[in-house]
Amino acid sequence: MGAQIVEKLRKKKEKIFLGIGRGYTIFDNMASSKIHELFIVNGLHFIPCFFLKQPDYNFSEIVRHMYWFQGREMTRYNILAAVDENIYGVRETNFNCGPDAMLSYHETRIFDIADKPYLTLQTDGHNSNAQFGTRAMANFEVVKNHKSRHVKLKELETVFKNTDDLKERLLGIPDMGTESAEMLVAVFRSAGYRAEVMPTKTPESEAYARKYLITNNCLPMHILFGDVFAWVHSKQREGFDPNNELAVFIPMAGGPCRLGQYHIIVKQFLDECSFNGVMIVNPAAYLDWENLPVSVKERGIIRRNLAKASIASDVLMNAQLSLRPYEIIKGSTDKFFSEIRKEFLTIVGDGCDFKKLKAFYEKVLLKNAGK
Repeated sequence: MGAQIVEKLRKKKEKIFLGIGRGYTIFDNMASSKIHELFIVNGLHFIPCFFLKQPDYNFSEIVRHMYWFQGREMTRYNILAAVDENIYGVRETNFNCGPDAMLSYHETRIFDIADKPYLTLQTDGHNSNAQFGTRAMANFEVVKNHKSRHVKLKELETVFKNTDDLKERLLGIPDMGTESAEMLVAVFRSAGYRAEVMPTKTPESEAYARKYLITNNCLPMHILFGDVFAWVHSKQREGFDPNNELAVFIPMAGGPCRLGQYHIIVKQFLDECSFNGVMIVNPAAYLDWENLPVSVKERGIIRRNLAKASIASDVLMNAQLSLRPYEIIKGSTDKFFSEIRKEFLTIVGDGCDFKKLKAFYEKVLLKNAGK
């Protein structure tokens, strides 16, 4: 039925508004604030996306690593609205977290490429929907004068490729807890790579996050994004050429948000800000880091040393947390472990030799256990 309605309207060259969202948003009057009624009473043609068969697009190169099932559904309908000359997307969303918040960046990019107006309404069960009527009609004023063009799927694809010159670049490691980040820097150094921990939650970092991201994203996304942009700009001020001399470490795994989309969204904005050459190093957990852009030998060194260093670092942390409740002078435990950690990181950076680690623990921990 939906396809027949669309076809009749298409023959009349009418503008069609496609409501895109989750089923419980679109079909629930409270959740949707009756958006459909606002279009109908104003004589506009509105149809929920679920009235149309879900397009069978392979969008793996358009919106990468989309983990959520409903996220994949909405992506296909978004692409349909972008490529169909008669259809215009109306994104209905609630609270806008999870897939909705991440999808918003992909949606913006897709419709920017298609050069097509796109309306997003975050309803959240408001008591009145008058404000949405104003937005819907303002959107229509743009749509009615819009001249659509034929858009090919190929145009919507993203370019996400890495170079093989990581050794010529400085690798920025996000703050994943000071101990973990510093350890990872040392691990990369053990394989002959230059790396440093990116400063975190600085005023500059917060400013970049506020400038580019929507407020619906989770705090970790804002922190990572802002830290990356602040670090890239700071290195540029120091004389680095970001596109040829910098790389950013953002690991991934088979999952949502932090595990699947952070590196993609960061890359999208870096490209838009003329930092398209900044390399994103995103080793995947489900690939056992096989996609790490280093030689086979170096990959083995990094994985082996990372495993040893992680266990050794946990031993240090456990010792620190076990001793701290019994300290006589407040802060003395943290100060002590902060000092000996420097020696630990030197051992890791020099190759993470097991005998040296063993000797380090015997000298530092056993000898000072009674102090």
